[in-house]
Formats: sequence, C-alpha cells, structure tokens
Amino acid sequence: MNDMNFCLNSKIKENEKQQIVDKQKAIITEQQKEIDERHQVIDKLLIISTTVNSMCLIDSIKYVLDFYISESGDVFWYGRYTNGFYMDYLHSVKFCEISNSTIAQIKNKEEYDGIVNMIRPTTAELVAAWTGIIFDPVKGEVSTEDSFIQWEDSSQLLTGYWHRRFVNVYLTVFADSNDIGGMSNTYPNDLLSFAICQW
Repeated sequence: MNDMNFCLNSKIKENEKQQIVDKQKAIITEQQKEIDERHQVIDKLLIISTTVNSMCLIDSIKYVLDFYISESGDVFWYGRYTNGFYMDYLHSVKFCEISNSTIAQIKNKEEYDGIVNMIRPTTAELVAAWTGIIFDPVKGEVSTEDSFIQWEDSSQLLTGYWHRRFVNVYLTVFADSNDIGGMSNTYPNDLLSFAICQW
C-alpha cells in the first residue's frame, strides 16, 4: 500500500514538474516572440534610416519629416519633395513607392492618433497629407477594407453622384490641437504638399 502511495505521489510530483516546465517554456516562447517583434521594428528603422540618408545624399528630391511605429510594428512616415512640389494622389503613391513604401492605410484609432501626432505642424497653421484610403461618394462608403475614418466634418463630406470623382481621402491636422482636424475626401488631381507612407 505504501509502495502504491509512493508511486502515486511520484507521478503527481512528475506531473507538477512537467506543468512548471511547460509554463516556463510558454513564457520563454512568448519572450522570444516579443524579442523577434522588436528586432523586426529595429530592422524597419534601419532600412528607413538608410532610405532617408540615400534620399538626402543622393537625389535630394524628397525628405522624411518624421515617423511613427504602431503597436503592430508598422512604420508610418510622411514627407514631401524638397522643392515644395505639390503632389496629386498618383504622385503621392509614386513618392512612397520610390522610398520602398506604400501609401498609408490607417487601420484603427491608435494608428490614426499616432499619425496625427506625427504630422502635427509646428511652423504652419495646418498640414494636409494624402492617405491610401479610398471612398465611394455615390454609396457614401469607404471602399478600402479595414480602414479607420475620422471625418473632419460630416457636413463637408462630399457625397452623391455630382461628387463621384471625390474618391481619395486625405488627412488635415492643425497646429493647435484644439482645432478640429480629420479626414476629408477629394478628387485624385487635387494637389497637396505631403504624403503619408507606410512600411
């Protein structure tokens, strides 16, 4: 009987030990995942830093003003041409592409707030910058999946058949954080100074 109790106690202790080992392995796996995610962000920053240096030193046609890293590890940045050249929507897409990026797709409130803080101007009254979000004015719906919209003013939202070409969404941010800013829709040939890019 004692031998049986001893065997049961030994198995229970082994099970407890195995549970402790499994928990420790899970913790180590989670920590490794966090480290890998941090390394991915660092790699992105290194690439952006190299891109910025090459932009400044080689062609001098554009420059990055600032960048923001979301919780998911996406790197958002915004910039413009150094000569002050205004960009329509297609030029802003190309501007991001030649910088190894895509035009920004803002997916949630956290990204929106981070981008607003990133582009808030200090030397001008406001900044208006292209995003990659597409809007259908006829249906009154956002066409780009998984997009976050914070309209600047719903009364200014251009919808209906007569505004069917106003499909591109841009972001306006004021220097004064008390001023209402947000997103608006316009036609792709409109000219803005800045593009928000994503890597």
